[in-house]
Amino acid sequence: MRDEGIAGLGQETSNRAGIAGVSAFVLMRFGLLTHVAALFCYFVLTTAPTTLSFDAWFADTGLFALALVAGDGVFGFWASLRPERGMA
Repeated sequence: MRDEGIAGLGQETSNRAGIAGVSAFVLMRFGLLTHVAALFCYFVLTTAPTTLSFDAWFADTGLFALALVAGDGVFGFWASLRPERGMA
């Protein structure tokens, strides 16, 4: 790994500030549940090994992570279309 010094520090700081800004916007505008779902998708997609070569030994892990995020989106879509039920 290469040490990028001060230039790398500025880029890392701006990236973190951007992520914090988007995170605060999502939390304030859409609520806690959406924020938690966005963080879940972010962390799953950034930590999962993804590849276009399906012969790689880690391809199934990456596909599972993509399927998990896609399933979360499909469930959210399905839940938004259900008729609202009363609190009784």
